[in-house]
Amino acid sequence: KAVDISFLNSSETLAYQGTPPLGFSNSTLTVSNFVTDAVNGATTDQLLLSAAGAGDFHVGGTLTVPVDTAPGTYKGTLTLSVAYN
Repeated sequence: KAVDISFLNSSETLAYQGTPPLGFSNSTLTVSNFVTDAVNGATTDQLLLSAAGAGDFHVGGTLTVPVDTAPGTYKGTLTLSVAYN
């Protein structure tokens, strides 16, 4: 069996955790252009499961850091769909 992997949003926003330091005009980052390393033959974004029903895949994307972004820790949520065929 295989699963199809898709991203529900074309981009996600990461928000600064806590109170940003003074003097910076930006406290959000954007991640977009999501990709996976899941490939089943010639089909991308599809993962072939093992006989036990398990499989691993990785997700990547493009992080955009605007000028004058506060240094620190940012957090967000990536929403994706895994459809079992």
